[in-house]
Amino acid sequence: ANAIPDLPASSPVAVYLPKSFDAISAFLGVLYSRNFYAPVDVKIPIERAEKILQDLTPRVIISSEKFAEKVKPLAKAVGADVVLIEDACRHPVEASSKGNHQRWKEAADTDPIYCIYTSGSTGDPKGVLVSHRSVADFIDWVETSFGIDESYILGNQSPLVFDVSVLDIYSMLKCGCELHLIPEMLFSFPAKLLDYVSENSLNFIIWVPSVLISVANAGVFESRNLEGLDYVLFAGEVMPCKQLNQWRQAVPSASFGNLYGPTEATVIATYYMVDRDFDDEESLPIGKACRNVEAVILDGLEPVNDQGKIGELCLRGTSLAMGYWRDEKKTNEVFIQNPSHNDYVDLLYRTGDLVHWDQNSDLIYVGRKDSQIKHMGYRIELGDIENVLGGFAGLKHWCVVYHQEASEIVLFYVGETTAVDQKELRKFLSKKLPRYMTPGRFVEMQELPINQNGKIDRRKLGEIVASCHDEKL
Repeated sequence: ANAIPDLPASSPVAVYLPKSFDAISAFLGVLYSRNFYAPVDVKIPIERAEKILQDLTPRVIISSEKFAEKVKPLAKAVGADVVLIEDACRHPVEASSKGNHQRWKEAADTDPIYCIYTSGSTGDPKGVLVSHRSVADFIDWVETSFGIDESYILGNQSPLVFDVSVLDIYSMLKCGCELHLIPEMLFSFPAKLLDYVSENSLNFIIWVPSVLISVANAGVFESRNLEGLDYVLFAGEVMPCKQLNQWRQAVPSASFGNLYGPTEATVIATYYMVDRDFDDEESLPIGKACRNVEAVILDGLEPVNDQGKIGELCLRGTSLAMGYWRDEKKTNEVFIQNPSHNDYVDLLYRTGDLVHWDQNSDLIYVGRKDSQIKHMGYRIELGDIENVLGGFAGLKHWCVVYHQEASEIVLFYVGETTAVDQKELRKFLSKKLPRYMTPGRFVEMQELPINQNGKIDRRKLGEIVASCHDEKL
């Protein structure tokens, strides 16, 4: 904290470091100095890093000697000082209460704690600003819901620029548990990944479904002891029941949980602990709202309470972000006054996700508003097609996109060890889906592209389908 120049309270400080405990130390130093941090991924293209820093305009960028030559031009372009983590760790801590490391005592829980950049539909980065109050409330919920204490050993998968890592970091800090930053290369080798889980006695993981799918598809559960896993949680994208069932069979003693939440609602807003068996093609609920969160479904501005009726999921409560950094227009578009009254400020965040209530009053995720298509005169949820594909035995991984220009539904898929018989796949889908929902084009791939957060890169698939006419890639 003392290595950070004296700044006005709640100033942004960029952290340009790879996922490491040095990066987490930098986060804490920033907080002790009563500022907020914005992690910037060192692996992203330099042009995107420039866009983020130009939007953030930090006065300070924390980096390391390894990235000094790369970060200095970035800092110069925005007029920021560079603090190298090696120098900062050698900086003497002042005993005086005037030192930067004491400024945190002046902070309020409504001050910002971090700014995480996400991409909108345009691909331009937007900074989601979150307060201390939101994180403190969220971690209190995590602690009480999962009984986390000093006996827990967490296995982190999420990049530090992805907000799910907030659960890992702040659970460690609040509960005194052990946190492992699992080496990134292991996620490319499912067998070695499970060996790491077993050898390090990890008992709590929250990973993106793409990783869990990869492990299940690799067939590496046998001969590995995973009985120490108490919780297997997943968040960030849809978890197919097909691979979930393989995990549940392999680790029957573990509790499995489907967690849902946008960055704008501080990591997790709803959750569903898996309490029954699901068929491979079923949709897994995203459950009920977390404590201090209310889930509201709107059709336009009208509330939806009927079972099965689809609308946009909106959220309210202490978890809501402070908005988008220096973007009042975008903030006001999605953080809206609760349409049920106008008596006082009562904000809802419009998630852009389509959901409905089921017979158990659980939320069922249908898809994104921007993935709801109109094809052959019908409104179609691409997620409905993806759910059905879970029932076909020959698929390991799949994703459905829509090619607007060609008015064509396109299925990208990865087959099992043998090639997928497309005739059989089409026959299967014809029995499960009306003709207008059946993909018109099937593209077999060696693997699906994954973005920096470990999710299926749907944007990349959209670019592929717009430019490629081959059946096999």
